[in-house]
Amino acid sequence: MGCCDVPKEKINNDKEEISLCPVCKTEGEKVNKTTVVSLVKDEIAESITESKYWLCKNSDCEVVYYNSDTNQTFTHDQIKVPVWFKTYATPIYACYCKEVTKDAIFEAVLEKGANTLEDIQQTTGANTGNDCLKKNPRGKCCSGTVKQMLEEAKRYQTEGKRNDE
Repeated sequence: MGCCDVPKEKINNDKEEISLCPVCKTEGEKVNKTTVVSLVKDEIAESITESKYWLCKNSDCEVVYYNSDTNQTFTHDQIKVPVWFKTYATPIYACYCKEVTKDAIFEAVLEKGANTLEDIQQTTGANTGNDCLKKNPRGKCCSGTVKQMLEEAKRYQTEGKRNDE
């Protein structure tokens, strides 16, 4: 079973609710409490009591997760993994389940000839895990991120510029 085979009821996709980060006021993305508990450092996981958490989507904001009802926030230094779209992220993960980085995606395209998602899966193992709820900061399948990085690597082949340069 691949990561996109995770039962939909285990992933919180409530798009009707909107919440703004209490620090930067950017609209967040709702995430499952299980994701937050799994990814905050162990010594603070017990402080998670609420059920509604959001991922701050502002790449420059220090906040990763927040609860808009209580204004509880968790910053990047309180999270176990770097969040791929945050400016401080090192390494930049494409797939958290298999720990495949953006650099590995680029290497697969530029040096091994990968051209499709299936090629990336075979070459790197990305998008073949099944623990997205607990390992991916969004708590969702990484296929969108992997596809985006694949397309960026293919553009780099023709144009010679990465988005993170």
